[in-house]
Amino acid sequence: MQSSDLETAVDFETRDIYGEAFRLGDLRGRRVMLSFFRDAACPFCNLRIYEMTHRYTEWRAAGMRVVAVFSSPAEQVRSFVARRPRPFFMISDPTLEIYARYGVQQSTAGLFKALALRMPRILGGIAKGGRPRPNPHVRLVPADFLIDEEGQVVESWYGRDTSDHLPLERVQAFAEAGRERREQRLMADGRTLSETREALAISEQRLEGLRREYAALERQFTDLQLKNRTLGKILEAYKHGDRSDRAAEARQLVEPTAPR
Repeated sequence: MQSSDLETAVDFETRDIYGEAFRLGDLRGRRVMLSFFRDAACPFCNLRIYEMTHRYTEWRAAGMRVVAVFSSPAEQVRSFVARRPRPFFMISDPTLEIYARYGVQQSTAGLFKALALRMPRILGGIAKGGRPRPNPHVRLVPADFLIDEEGQVVESWYGRDTSDHLPLERVQAFAEAGRERREQRLMADGRTLSETREALAISEQRLEGLRREYAALERQFTDLQLKNRTLGKILEAYKHGDRSDRAAEARQLVEPTAPR
C-alpha cells in the first residue's frame, strides 16, 4: 500500500546498534532508503535484510544509502540480523518513537495474512537465521521510504501485511535514477569548469596586454620626468644668466654627446 501524505523526510537523531551517533539529516545530498522492520528475529525481516545486503554494493555505487530500523533492542539486532556484517546503517527503536514519526502501523489482520500467504518467505527467512520469538510489536507492518538528495520523500510504501516491503526493482530504479542525475550534474560541472578555464585564459591574455601597455606608459612617464628636470635646469641656467655651460650641460641630459 502506498501513501503520499509524507512529503519531506522527518529528521531524527539516535544511535545505531553499535552505539555510534546517527542523524538522518547527515545523509542529505544522497539518496536514501529508510526501511522499518518488525523485530530482529522475524524470518521475513532476516530474508529481506539478506536480499538488501546482496544488492547494496550496487546501490552504494549509485550513491544510495540504506537505513534499517528495528523494534528490537540493539543487542537482539546484533545477535540476529547483524550477526553477519551488514554494510548499511542499522537502528534499534524499541520505544517505536521513530516508527510513530513515519506513521508505521500495526495490524493483526496483516500478521495473519502473512502467516497464511507467505510461507515460502517464512521458510527462506528461517534459513537465513530468523527464529520467531515472543515480541511485543509482532503486529508491526513494514514500511519503506525513498528519500531524494534534497530530503524529499519520493515514494512511501506501507506494507499490506507483515512481510510486505517495497519491491526491490523499484528501489533499484530509484538508485539508478540517482546515478544518472549525479552523472548529469558532473557533466554540467565539467562544462562549467571548461568555460571558466577558457574565460580565465582570455582574461590572462588581456591582462598581459594591459601589462605591456602599462610598461610602455611607465617608460614614457620616465622620459617625461627626465625632460622635465632637463627643462628645469635650462630655465635655471637662463635665470642666472648662464647661457652656455649650464644650458649645454642640461641639453646633454636629453641629447647625450655621441662618443668620439
